[in-house]
Amino acid sequence: FDGSLEGWLCVAISQSCAGPLAAAFLGIDEEETGDEERRSMLIELTNIVCGATLSRLEPSGRLHIHPPVLVESPHHCDSPWLRFPLACGSFDTALRTGAAS
Repeated sequence: FDGSLEGWLCVAISQSCAGPLAAAFLGIDEEETGDEERRSMLIELTNIVCGATLSRLEPSGRLHIHPPVLVESPHHCDSPWLRFPLACGSFDTALRTGAAS
């Protein structure tokens, strides 16, 4: 994201949570979810978390959220991670912000 703040937000979920979360997002049975539904859910979940987080950090800010990019391993996310335990595994997020240049 960029604008009045610049930075990034990383999200990771346990592999065991991808199916149940995708099913819940789409209102379908978990058996009906495939890789595409799981990727779409993670992209949408990332947009939701990023938008909600930034609106609280910078309520009057002008921010542009770039489309999420899926990676196998968030190795570039070197900020501290916050873990949320879920029944199926965990949801983890890391945020790095700075003043716009």
